[in-house]
Amino acid sequence: MGSRTFTIRVVDPDHEHEYTLSGWTWADDFSSAYATFVCGCGDEIKVDAAITKSGNVYTATVQFNGKTYTDTRKKEETVEPTRIWFTEPSYTINVGQQFVLIPHLEPRNSTSKITITSSNPNVVSNQDNLLFGEKTGTVTMTATAENGVRATCTIHVTFTDVPYEGKYYSAPVYWAVNKGITNGYKDDDGLSRTFRPQNNCTREAVVTFLWRLAGKPEPKSMKSPFTDVKDSSKYYYKAVLWAAEKKIAGGYKDGTFKPDDTCLREHVVTFLYRYAGKPNPGVSKNPFNDVSSSDYYYNAALWANAKGIAKGYSDGPHAGGFGPKLDCLREHVVTFLYRYAK
Repeated sequence: MGSRTFTIRVVDPDHEHEYTLSGWTWADDFSSAYATFVCGCGDEIKVDAAITKSGNVYTATVQFNGKTYTDTRKKEETVEPTRIWFTEPSYTINVGQQFVLIPHLEPRNSTSKITITSSNPNVVSNQDNLLFGEKTGTVTMTATAENGVRATCTIHVTFTDVPYEGKYYSAPVYWAVNKGITNGYKDDDGLSRTFRPQNNCTREAVVTFLWRLAGKPEPKSMKSPFTDVKDSSKYYYKAVLWAAEKKIAGGYKDGTFKPDDTCLREHVVTFLYRYAGKPNPGVSKNPFNDVSSSDYYYNAALWANAKGIAKGYSDGPHAGGFGPKLDCLREHVVTFLYRYAK
């Protein structure tokens, strides 16, 4: 007989114990089991069982008080999949969005444990197959069975206000974010859910984008020549100093840089033209009715147009023109940089 565990609650020498089988307890892997017998007085005895196995059927046997007790359990065998796949090759979710990813298995009655991993948990985290978009980016999700069969799909995490595809600035925005050129706006919980493409782009932002595109080079001097750029903790401090040293963006006669001023189209193409080294526009004919050869941005506008970086307007109130005095939005700036870099 197996080992016994006694739990005595009532001690009565005149009491005759009458035990009945209360139940069976099995190990998760069916390697062991024991039967529990109880008496009406509260006495409890646990008896270890002998285990026999036939295929996936396990039988536990104990002998107690001259009787034999058995319990039979059937262990569900693991059915390994021969193929795993996802409904779609790629999915798009927003920053801050939860998404349940369910792999399909063949055969459909597969019982193998499936593990899903993210190629970059900083972009898409995974908790029990419940995905969460941490920040913009693209990751590969891999579903792997215990026998090594696997499948992958792609998850694109996007801003709530910029679709992954469909807008002329979609690819430029996500290219710029991936390159570390620009980011979205953080909410109170620290997540950057929006890019705000229609916001005006300031001088400080444009020179910072260019500085990051250049690889964040250190300025030769950390002393600012501008009266309104003195705080070295500002994100744009080094960018402004670098842009001034490279003669990409200068200041004003009053000694200011005016970092918060909105950049116009003429400013942005000029900054980019200077960043590129002032190349020859390569054209002799001016295609714009609002750009003259006396304008400081003349060569910049012609060069940007010839290179396909910034085109003019074919219709509307600015038809035939470049629109140099129009505000340059964030969507425009990243698009110009994207076209230039490509």
